[in-house]
Amino acid sequence: MLFDNHGRPKQRLPIWIPALVCVLTLALAAVIVANRPRPEPTEPNAPVIPEISVVEVRNAQARPLVATTGRVSSPHEINLVSRVSGIIESVAEIFRDGASFSDGDLLMKIEDHDYLVAQSQSEANLASALQQLATEQGLSDQAQREWRDLGNAEANSLFLREPQLNSAKAQVEAARSSLEQARLNLERTEIRAPFIGVISSRNADVGQFISAGTVIAQVHSTEAIQVKVSLTPNEIFDLGWQNRASVELDQISVEVIYRTGSASVVQQAELRHISPLIDPMTQMTEVTIDLSPEAVSSTPSPGQFVEVELSSAPIENAVWLPQSALYERDQILLANDNQLRIQRINVVASANSQILVSGLEDGDLAVVDRPLWVIPGQSVAPIPLEN
Repeated sequence: MLFDNHGRPKQRLPIWIPALVCVLTLALAAVIVANRPRPEPTEPNAPVIPEISVVEVRNAQARPLVATTGRVSSPHEINLVSRVSGIIESVAEIFRDGASFSDGDLLMKIEDHDYLVAQSQSEANLASALQQLATEQGLSDQAQREWRDLGNAEANSLFLREPQLNSAKAQVEAARSSLEQARLNLERTEIRAPFIGVISSRNADVGQFISAGTVIAQVHSTEAIQVKVSLTPNEIFDLGWQNRASVELDQISVEVIYRTGSASVVQQAELRHISPLIDPMTQMTEVTIDLSPEAVSSTPSPGQFVEVELSSAPIENAVWLPQSALYERDQILLANDNQLRIQRINVVASANSQILVSGLEDGDLAVVDRPLWVIPGQSVAPIPLEN
């Protein structure tokens, strides 16, 4: 028996009270569950068809195009040397770095006193040799007459002084050659421009002694301009130049693009030469392009880098597409009939973020942009773009 704090025995609760509490609790829970808010039924979502960007294929005649860069240079870049020795007596006003000159302009004068003396001596030697020849000729003629007076038809060469006469003739020729050389040396004391050009740098000045063969300046011509371009094996393939010997240079279109101030100039040029050799270090092929300075009012300067576009012989049934159309190395995606599928193609060339391809039909929808999660075999909604 249990007792309370006052020592009186406790009374038990009726057993039915806890049972009643449990029943009421369960009933209340059932009412709450039955009356809870229920979600409204919804229709199932329709499948989402992704939108993709496409270009409609229109095959036509197209030229393989390669866009690259090249360096402007002069076809004549030489070291100007002196051909005689001496002290530089004077230099022209135009003999300075960066100065322009015309063909035949006097650039430098070497002291010519010694060469004038040499020329005078050569002239004297020639006069002496001519006198000796005249003397020997006279003696030979006299011997010939004396031999005829003796009644003989023929005389030996020694009696007719032929050896002496031949020696005198040789002396005359040697004296003439010596005089010609002396005159050349005297002319070479004046060093003149070999063509129209510019002085890149000079290496000699007034009062300096120079020897024959001394480089006095580096010069390059400006009468003609060329561009040197190095092409990769892929670019050679794009242009169809695998067999360089069979390339018809006059069928190649060349454009050179460069800036003069704030303006951009596009100039037609001429393909001059394709090197038959490949650089062993870079594995590239050098191409030479000629520019005509008379074609435009201003031309690029030697050393300047320019943009070059080379286009080869035209190809039938080809089309240019954005580079983004390439799905794999030789595949693109088509969205014909709103269904993505893979199409194998032939990539002929690439340039300016575009590819030239063949192997497509007119009207094909080439995919140029799509979400990454869109894969071949999926239904799509093509959005045409202008090609």
